[in-house]
Amino acid sequence: MGRLNRLPKRDAAMLKRQLSRLQTYLGGIKYMTGLPDIVIIVDQQEEYTALRECITLGIPTICLIDTNVIPISQIFRFRQMMTL
Repeated sequence: MGRLNRLPKRDAAMLKRQLSRLQTYLGGIKYMTGLPDIVIIVDQQEEYTALRECITLGIPTICLIDTNVIPISQIFRFRQMMTL
């Protein structure tokens, strides 16, 4: 925390908030010893990046989607069919 004391109060407060937010959302990752067995995604449209990473890593996923969303797995299948 020595460097935060040298910054202006406003900058230090912004960095502390950002650090707190990152620790809240990403803090559990450092305790993971391996890949998860399954991932449950609540909003496919919102968590698009996480879903693509799961597909790339071969992690089984369960997605809860709204009725106004096209399932991403269908989009990937369509793209694969178009490239053949």
